[in-house]
Amino acid sequence: MNEEHLSQADNVPNLMSISQEHCEGFGCRGGGQDQVNGSEHDQEEPQDFLVSVMIRRQHMEAPKNTSSIPVSEFLLICFPNYQTWQHWLSLPLSLLFLLAMGANATLLITIRMEASLHEPMYYLLSLLSLLDIVLCLTVIPKVLAIFWFDNKSISFSACFLQMFIMNSFLTMESCTFMVMAYDRYVAICKPLQYPSIITDQFVARAAIFVATRNGILTMPIPILSSQLRYCASVIKNCICTNMSVSKLSCDDITFNQLYQFVIGWTLLGSDLILIILSYSFILKAVLRIKAEGAVAKALGTCSSHFILILFFSTVLLVLVITNLARERIPPDVPILLNILHHLIPPALNPIVYGVRTREIKQGIWNLLRRLKEVLLIFWFNMKPISFVGCFLQMFIMNTFLPMESSTFLVMAYDRYVAICHPLRYPSIITEQFVINAAIFIVLRNLLATLPTPVLAARLNYCTSNVVENCICANISVAKLSCGDIHLNKLYQFVSVWCLLGSDLVLILLSYCFILRVVMSQQSGGAVTKALSTCGSHLILILFFYTLLLVFIFTNKAGKKIPSEVPILLNVLHHLIPPALNPIVYGVRTQEIKQGIIKLLKH
Repeated sequence: MNEEHLSQADNVPNLMSISQEHCEGFGCRGGGQDQVNGSEHDQEEPQDFLVSVMIRRQHMEAPKNTSSIPVSEFLLICFPNYQTWQHWLSLPLSLLFLLAMGANATLLITIRMEASLHEPMYYLLSLLSLLDIVLCLTVIPKVLAIFWFDNKSISFSACFLQMFIMNSFLTMESCTFMVMAYDRYVAICKPLQYPSIITDQFVARAAIFVATRNGILTMPIPILSSQLRYCASVIKNCICTNMSVSKLSCDDITFNQLYQFVIGWTLLGSDLILIILSYSFILKAVLRIKAEGAVAKALGTCSSHFILILFFSTVLLVLVITNLARERIPPDVPILLNILHHLIPPALNPIVYGVRTREIKQGIWNLLRRLKEVLLIFWFNMKPISFVGCFLQMFIMNTFLPMESSTFLVMAYDRYVAICHPLRYPSIITEQFVINAAIFIVLRNLLATLPTPVLAARLNYCTSNVVENCICANISVAKLSCGDIHLNKLYQFVSVWCLLGSDLVLILLSYCFILRVVMSQQSGGAVTKALSTCGSHLILILFFYTLLLVFIFTNKAGKKIPSEVPILLNVLHHLIPPALNPIVYGVRTQEIKQGIIKLLKH
């Protein structure tokens, strides 16, 4: 036996007295005494094996009987301490995800369609938006699938692919900020050389450098993790981060941790140092400018970039600090911050540039004007609409909108009876009640809104036949009339506010009674359960009336905002609630969720 094994064996008391039970746990055969009395080879082999086993056991954090298992998939457990709050958290995350995807897509389309934005600086901004879209699509859909459909499993290969994309694209984003900082440095410190330095060829080479450097250097992180042997398959995280996955391994993960630490700080740290150096030279050059207003103008060109770097670095530093202090704070906090770091910067990047860059802002307005034309053309140049077709559309819109509001009212009454009078619920909310409620909804709103298109149809139209809207709204059509339209406006105002206003008041009253009953209960769990039954309904009401109020306020603002904004909001109000209603109820209602899963299986 070599000296190293002997020295280690001396530090292991009673090594040869290991019990037969423990030896069998490691797959040994024969007793210790038989092995000692055997041949030299027979003596050395069991001893070497047992010594190596003991040394390995000293270095392993797992229990004594831990052994590796074949892992084909992992289970992602989001927020272990707050499982019941996942559905509520999915709402703001969904809105941020839609904002991030929509804003970045709008920015990419604007830069692509506007010839004035075909410049190197905006190409770099397009690269940043593209990276943001990929990061969001890699992380957020899986998180929402866990929240909505309890789809916690992720395959072995998909987990490490997600790990690679997150690590590589995060450092690519940091590197892009560094290239953009160099762009601002050349623009301010060497303005005459800017056209010859920052060219399209420079942007192409910079993009290749960003992708190659970060792709190659971060590639070993998922490779090292995939080579480990795993003793468990439950990841206490919403995403496959390197440390969360590596912790499940039976092997020593020191090298994995060291490599990620060194590479992470080398890539992100070097980018940050170069960004700070660029801005140091910029500040030095700006402070030498004597002309009044030149300093503010020069710094103004860097403000958007500086704000984005501040967002990116701040969220990243907070995430690092919370991970270092994870023993002092709840484990759910770093998990949430990790998700937000893949969501907030992508959502804010295009908004900050869109708000603070005049050229992009103008490009977006031009895009909205083109969008208006697209909506009017409806893809097939179908601008004309018949007289009858226009007023039929007006009638259906005016009728079915308050019908939806009345349906929310009936649903609020259903929740009121279920919580405040649970014993009487089966006798009150019957199939006959639902039929009577449906008849009431149809007749009430049909009779109340029918005069709106009738009054508009009786007007004399003698000016233009061009309706400046995507749909035949009452006021848009009535404005084309030569006659007095005060009665039309008054009737629509009174009928809409009577119908929608009365519904909203009764809904609020229902929830006041529900809240009073719920608060009188002593059990905290009963309160949570009672309120959770109303969660889906409250979310849908919030969407419906918020969009409606925003649309009304934009119409009242008149010439203070572009005319395209109310048109777009009017279209969205007929699109977003119908799209979200089934999703919200499907996510938050267990029976519907199970029904959808069964349907997908079939």
